[in-house]
Amino acid sequence: MNSSAPTAPLHPASDSEIVLRASELVSQGELEQAEQLLRQLVDSGCSLAKAWMNLGVIVGARGDKDERLTLFHRARELDPNDAHLLLNLATAYHENDDSDSAEALIRQVLLQEADLVAAHHGLAVVLAKAGRTSEARMALATALELDPDHWQSLDQLTDLKSAADLKLAEAGYRRLIAAESDNGSLHRKLAVNLGHQLRIPEAVESYRTALNLNAADAQSLIGLGLILLNLGQADESLVLFLQALALDPDNGDTLACNGLALHTLGDQGQAIEMLDRALVKMPERADILNVKGECHSDIGQLDQALASFKKAQELDSTNLAIKFNLSNTLRTRGDLEAARIALDELLAEKPLDLALFSSQMFLYSVASERWAAAALELGQRFWPEWTRVFAPESDPSNSDSLVFDPTTPGIGTLVDSADARRRGKVRIGILSGDLGGHVVGGFLAAFLEHYDHDKLHVELLSMRRRYESRSEELIALADGALSLEGLSDPQARDLLRSRDYDLILETSGYTRHGGIRLLAQRCAPVQCHYIGYHATTALPGMDYFIGDLITADPAFQDQFSEQLWQLPRPWLAYPKHQVFPAADQLAATDLPVLGAFSQVGKIRAETLSFWGPALKKVPDSLLVIKDRCIVDPNVCERIADVLAKEHDVDPQRLRFLPLLGEWNDHVDCYNILDVALDTTPWSSATTGFEALAMGAPLVAIKGGCTAARMSTSLVQGVGRPEWVARTPDEFAGIVAELCSDLPALRAGKQERQRQAQNSSLFDGLDLAQHLQGALIAMVIKAKQV
Repeated sequence: MNSSAPTAPLHPASDSEIVLRASELVSQGELEQAEQLLRQLVDSGCSLAKAWMNLGVIVGARGDKDERLTLFHRARELDPNDAHLLLNLATAYHENDDSDSAEALIRQVLLQEADLVAAHHGLAVVLAKAGRTSEARMALATALELDPDHWQSLDQLTDLKSAADLKLAEAGYRRLIAAESDNGSLHRKLAVNLGHQLRIPEAVESYRTALNLNAADAQSLIGLGLILLNLGQADESLVLFLQALALDPDNGDTLACNGLALHTLGDQGQAIEMLDRALVKMPERADILNVKGECHSDIGQLDQALASFKKAQELDSTNLAIKFNLSNTLRTRGDLEAARIALDELLAEKPLDLALFSSQMFLYSVASERWAAAALELGQRFWPEWTRVFAPESDPSNSDSLVFDPTTPGIGTLVDSADARRRGKVRIGILSGDLGGHVVGGFLAAFLEHYDHDKLHVELLSMRRRYESRSEELIALADGALSLEGLSDPQARDLLRSRDYDLILETSGYTRHGGIRLLAQRCAPVQCHYIGYHATTALPGMDYFIGDLITADPAFQDQFSEQLWQLPRPWLAYPKHQVFPAADQLAATDLPVLGAFSQVGKIRAETLSFWGPALKKVPDSLLVIKDRCIVDPNVCERIADVLAKEHDVDPQRLRFLPLLGEWNDHVDCYNILDVALDTTPWSSATTGFEALAMGAPLVAIKGGCTAARMSTSLVQGVGRPEWVARTPDEFAGIVAELCSDLPALRAGKQERQRQAQNSSLFDGLDLAQHLQGALIAMVIKAKQV
């Protein structure tokens, strides 16, 4: 043979061989190359149905649903009876929300192959999405009868989420794991199932097993991260989400999870960045837009928050969470009437929704005494029915009840409920969602720093972990602490009852992250509210509302379902750990500077009806408003327009400042004010303490409900009843009198600061003694009944 003779050309690959090669590329993750091969094949006029079908699967995976359908239809023309093809086409119809066509195709397949497990499973998926759960369950039963180890059917059973379905699926997963214990995906599937059963510790263990078998399992990283996030361990969940992101940097769900964790940790800027990246991949995800709106709202970007919520609502018009956030943003902006109407409409649709009810109760609490009767009526209508439906008395024999174990992870240092160290003391549980840097935690510190440990045994009951060092500092001041985060309500109630408290002091009311719902079924002989809320809770089991002679004026009793308890001093004291900078004169003008550093949601028409006359009475004065929401130009325009149109105040006299730096930077800004102005009917509390502590006179507005009396209590607490106004004319007169000798007013800052910080407002020991006496008296009174 002549070695120089040309070799014969290789036989061209057949269509089937090309399809096989494309399938190998898919299994290797080379989707682009696989698509290129198949596209060349179908463009050449290939008559092999599998080529068209496989190309349809690939383009569908990258989101092109329309081309997928076109390719599948061409494949069906070439082979109208191929079961695998028909099931793929049914899946495409199903994902395009055409359930009828999907069901018809699957039933056609079953007429051809009645024992095809994939067809019974596919039918169950379609039926479940259509809400035909019983029929879906029957289809799954058939699939599992044909193949008990069909994990796809077990997954669908898990998705049905009924107790019986979950137990059946769990048994199937455990059977598969027994035969293949090193299969990490099976452990992950079991973890998902256990999570739906609220068997959280077991779910965590299964996820960890899956990750031990395959550390690069992104689904397990995400699943475990979401559980930890719900357990109040957002810092740990973020680590897992970041690991998942490293495995697939462009995965939309993973980006969204990272955004959610960052939002929970308070890093709204990075959260928004992650969520924006997720929305590039999944622009129609209303839930992601909703969280993005919450991030914008938390940093005062109300215009951007509203834009996100409105876009989310366009995508999912029935989502109550989105509508709820929209109404709350309106309230934050100061449009109480629009927010009230929106919440009324939502409550008409969902009358037992706790979040909607809580938001409406909070709105009533800051909307003046005109709405006190409405708040009482709403609460007295809501709580009995909600309790009947969502919080029935638990059965002591229920195996799901939580038995307290002091070694349980996530629970702080506690002694056993029968421990001798609790005997002879009044046992107090303080239930709060704000144990940390929140103002409630700050005011609570004044009591915790000074109560008598020989008389009281105090335990902190945290509804939500706050990622702040101040949280740990508060816990260290009490006799014990435990976290209720991640527990079901029945478990949380059982745990509270197991602690055998004489009294539970609730501090959050209807603010975010509160636990007031737990007290709908009595968890202690005495239950009372203190600090965080400023109106009736209207909760039948709430015995007392603690205030003082001004904020809990006996004349307000008809506004409350609780018995009012008046402390013989201001109801709060500022904690000593917060050291204020020295009072100084920093205003760079010889003109009087008036101002308020309150939430702009407080600066409504009622407030401006007081400020307008004061600004006219002191015509050369400037007005400084400082709040995080000032970054929303609509907020500034609203305030300026009302003052200009209704009170003839030149907008050039207004100055708007955003939040600045840390707490010290914030309070140092009071040094530019000559007079601090109150708001009404939601009066100054924290900002009132701050203004007085910095030597700025606070001109208070005395109203007709608890929310409208907080500033009056503070001003009288520093011995300045002459700074309290009841009418706009009185208010204007007081402001003008203070500004009449501006040099003297400014020269007196340091002395006013000294007087305020030596007053009862900053006497934590006195507050603790009176509050401790009140709590003991309540317990004694309950035992005498």
